Amino acid sequence: MVSKADLDIALKAWEAARLRATAEHLTLGRLLRGHKALIASMRSGGKTFREAECEFAALSKSHVQALLSAWDDMDHSCRTYQEIAALLDDQQGH
Repeated sequence: MVSKADLDIALKAWEAARLRATAEHLTLGRLLRGHKALIASMRSGGKTFREAECEFAALSKSHVQALLSAWDDMDHSCRTYQEIAALLDDQQGH
């Protein structure tokens, strides 16, 4: 048996996952927009262009992975919400 409270909890979990995905998306966007400045900063710190690009690529990859993970969490939370909603509808005879 599921309750409206279970549905509310699932909705809150989805909302939290959506906020995380939004934050990860914005963070990745900021990183990509700052590419030129970050490379210049690393170069002024003594790195070669190739070293700076490799470091930026690693940083970008980590942020992309975080975004993909956040999207997966959001999808999972959505499916959980839909499953609970369907169970609740069945229980209520809809």
